[in-house]
Amino acid sequence: ELHVHLIGTLEPALLLRIAKRNNITLYNTLKEAQNAYINFNNLDTFLNVYNHVTQALKTEEDFYEITLAYLHKASEQGVLRSEFFFEVQNFEPLGISFTAIMNGIISAIAEAKKKYGINSAPILCFLRNMSEESAMHALKQSLLYKDAIIACGLAAHEQDNPPLKFKHVFEKARAYGYKICIHAGEDMGAQYIWQAIRDLQADRIDHGVRCIEDPELVSYLAKTKLPLTVCPLSNTRLNIFKPQDHPLKTSWVQTFGIPT
Repeated sequence: ELHVHLIGTLEPALLLRIAKRNNITLYNTLKEAQNAYINFNNLDTFLNVYNHVTQALKTEEDFYEITLAYLHKASEQGVLRSEFFFEVQNFEPLGISFTAIMNGIISAIAEAKKKYGINSAPILCFLRNMSEESAMHALKQSLLYKDAIIACGLAAHEQDNPPLKFKHVFEKARAYGYKICIHAGEDMGAQYIWQAIRDLQADRIDHGVRCIEDPELVSYLAKTKLPLTVCPLSNTRLNIFKPQDHPLKTSWVQTFGIPT
């Protein structure tokens, strides 16, 4: 499993249990939390829920618990290897250290491998709606955990936050030996994918579905075999990419079972 965000795996029941332990009330009932999880219609409204949920997490134990719960479920679904995204920039203002987050994640990875036989590794994901200085700070903190972190990524609100905004931090990340994977072409167009490739030297594009708007880009991706971690159900759910409006509709529907 190559495209999954750790916080996005936090299911409502576990969220409420962790929130109660930390004396935080985000939702009054399980039903309310469950409804909130499906009450969105575009990327920004989805991210509002995602960011709201992060407020429940306060300790190393929290990150251990959500990581182990995700890896357990993934293993039950037949996943043998998971490379998942995690963020730190939105937690520092809440008083949660990089060390606490990483210690929780690393402990859960080791436990999951022992208990469930699943191999996994985290990808440090920078938040594009925050500054490059904030990303650079996170990158420098990550160096203590270079043996555990396998890549650096870029995610969150695409609009008005092009890849080029983070050129310097990804130059540093590459110099430190990290692989580079960039969310691009999810909400914004093909130009964001070009920037990820040309300016950030991405080893992988996450989503990338809007590449079909630029035939030259499609040809480049095919020729270079630059991988995309496409999320067809997510992209259609958020009304971002609709295969029924594209000539490739038939093959998409047959391959992924996407309703028209």
